[in-house]
Amino acid sequence: MQNCMQAWTWAEPGQPTDLILRHLERPQPQAGEVLIENHAVGLNPVDWKFIDWGHPRWPDGHIPGVDGAGLVIATGAGVALPVGSRVAYHQSLFRDGSFASHSVLAADMVMRCWRTSRSSACKVCRCRHSPLMPYPRHCRR
Repeated sequence: MQNCMQAWTWAEPGQPTDLILRHLERPQPQAGEVLIENHAVGLNPVDWKFIDWGHPRWPDGHIPGVDGAGLVIATGAGVALPVGSRVAYHQSLFRDGSFASHSVLAADMVMRCWRTSRSSACKVCRCRHSPLMPYPRHCRR
């Protein structure tokens, strides 16, 4: 079962509770992509809307979910991000998403997390030039 994964899949417009849990073959990253073992996912308003409305580019079996965080477990050719990196991401609505045990993403769609322990959540430090929020103390140089 090492090459398998679980995913909540979309079949037709409805509610998030209408998604179908499926056991699928785990995808492998191609050049420029990473395979993430998801540890946390978000259910955002855009996810709810697309699950409810559907979209012509969502075939039966599409995996919804745009946001997630987890561990890089494989990389495709040309990816500099090391296996074992903890990352957070925002996936395209039109690729299989985060409502799965594993997700493949373009490597430039992931952000390394500051914390390294499995139990800690990924934290985002805002840019020190942001006028809206001062640079967080633990991120200052």
